[in-house]
Amino acid sequence: MHATPALALLVVAAAGLAPGCAPPEAPPTAAELREHARVDANADHARRLVADGRVYAGQDVREALRLCVPYRVDVAGRYTFAEFFPVPNTVGFSWIAVDGKLVSARHWTCVTSVAAFDTLGPAERAAAGEAYEAVIAAAPNR
Repeated sequence: MHATPALALLVVAAAGLAPGCAPPEAPPTAAELREHARVDANADHARRLVADGRVYAGQDVREALRLCVPYRVDVAGRYTFAEFFPVPNTVGFSWIAVDGKLVSARHWTCVTSVAAFDTLGPAERAAAGEAYEAVIAAAPNR
């Protein structure tokens, strides 16, 4: 019996070797699951700090950062950005400080953004956004 081209393609595709057919991703490792749980716990703690009023607009950013463990903190000139999830991502909880004082705490997804507090005006928000984009472009996977 001779293999037909269609049968050969079916066998190759079933083995995950056809172009565009990647094998399924491996499940997360135990270390990856622990890291994910740690990131979630740190973000939950930071959200509680804001909700309880222990972190608030106008607070010294260093004082606030002593209370929690962000995933990353970046400084760009007058701006400090604290992210509690890896960036880029489809969800997040972020703090922004200007001149060392917290001005924004925001929960976001790829389609929503809800401020816990936000004292930034439109021009300052645009400037902070530009500074943040430059930081992420320079070190996206830090």
